[in-house]
Amino acid sequence: MKYNFKRKSKYRKIVLLSLMLMVLGAIGFIAFFSFDADIETGNIRESIGIKSDLLSLQYDGDISVEINENRPVFSDEELETAQKGFETYSDLDEIGRCGTAEASICTETMPAEGEKRTGMGSVYPSGWQAINFWSRCHLIGWQLSAENANERNLITGTSRLNLSGMLPYENKVAEYIHEHPGNHVLYRVEPIYDGDDPVASGVSMQAESVEDNGEGLAFNVYVFNFQPGYIINYSKGTVVDDPDHQTIITIEDKVEEYTGEPITIDDAVVEGSTGDVRYIYYTDEEAKIKTTENDGAFSNGAAPTKPGIYRVRAVVAGDNWYPTAASNIAMLEIE
Repeated sequence: MKYNFKRKSKYRKIVLLSLMLMVLGAIGFIAFFSFDADIETGNIRESIGIKSDLLSLQYDGDISVEINENRPVFSDEELETAQKGFETYSDLDEIGRCGTAEASICTETMPAEGEKRTGMGSVYPSGWQAINFWSRCHLIGWQLSAENANERNLITGTSRLNLSGMLPYENKVAEYIHEHPGNHVLYRVEPIYDGDDPVASGVSMQAESVEDNGEGLAFNVYVFNFQPGYIINYSKGTVVDDPDHQTIITIEDKVEEYTGEPITIDDAVVEGSTGDVRYIYYTDEEAKIKTTENDGAFSNGAAPTKPGIYRVRAVVAGDNWYPTAASNIAMLEIE
């Protein structure tokens, strides 16, 4: 039906105008809060809770990136519930993947004094491959939950995700509880998958201390499931070397006269990683038996003092883009 506005009364005009203003106001209200819910990470604007936005983040050398200016987004109701300790782990989905793990961390959820960890080898997380690369990564770490071989709490992850990415934040939570043994920390970790990939591209980690309203501890980060020097196929769990990011380290043979002081090999030549270089000294040709005080070394594997023929290997630590690497075996002769 068409409206003939010329025949409407002033009263209806006023009503329609009022309705239009109300609709526009509501749109403005929604737009305002939608914009306000956006969060910034670098040059990328993220929408809270949108997994695709987290997946759009690109590794730029930092294993973790702050989300929402590092502020968690727990509701008042969730924080109220977290005044008592609990742990919840999502059921595995139809392809065997872990979901969100959430807990109110407190002394009751943490391992008892003297409690020891058990093995995790019986658990094969989604995407796991029998290669010397992957780690079984806890969503909620053992030091916070005393959970070890829980299939709903273990994902396939890199050592960098596990040790450099997640562990520092887990330590923050543990330290807070140790310093405030009567308090709680609401803690949520969610693996972020791209479509049906069995291996997570990264994890979302949020935490907030409950009793002090986040004054003692609060963070909201995304951690990349990344390992320098490798290209990961998250849809299969396979890994290949990244030809553009490899480390090469070499050392040369050296002959030096006895001085009564430790003799060191010349500095290694390194291409790739900018990490620290350490040198290990051996007494056998295959570089398996480290030097000892009998060779005049200050510690096992340190530079020798006494005359003889030794072998040396240099190892450079990985950095944000390049992997760790070991050098060739060089000869050091002290005459």
